[in-house]
Amino acid sequence: QGRRLSNYRKIHLFRLGEEHRRYHPGEVMVLHQEKWGKIGLAICFDLRFPELFRKMSQSGVEVMIVPSAWPTERLDHFLTLLKARAIENLCYTIGVNKVGKGGNSFPFTFGGHSAAFDPWGKKLGELHGKTGILTVTIDLTHIKKIRKQYPFLECRVLG
Repeated sequence: QGRRLSNYRKIHLFRLGEEHRRYHPGEVMVLHQEKWGKIGLAICFDLRFPELFRKMSQSGVEVMIVPSAWPTERLDHFLTLLKARAIENLCYTIGVNKVGKGGNSFPFTFGGHSAAFDPWGKKLGELHGKTGILTVTIDLTHIKKIRKQYPFLECRVLG
């Protein structure tokens, strides 16, 4: 509907891309409450830091969305980390990845493969290296059932 729902500033800057020279990192985790559920936001390199996603989970997030620019040569990392964040936090995780060539400051080819995973790490859908629209069904009652049947998050003893 053309309205901004939330603002998020990337917390973990990608030093190999010299982002730390051009940007100031965000300092605040961003959660957004919709009528249907709670969303957590992260950007690209943030995906490598599970602590951020655990904090989201502890705050009641049910869906984590991660827009990204992962190069083709590290696509396996992107998909594996999305799946891991879904499993370890028992929530839906959606990664939206750029497709095509980067600019002069970031001369990589981005591989796409936007994907969505359910709380068990089951891949619900993936765009295989192309642009497009990925439609998946998210059932928030599924999360509640899994979290009740397997209360893994309640067993955590550190931090």
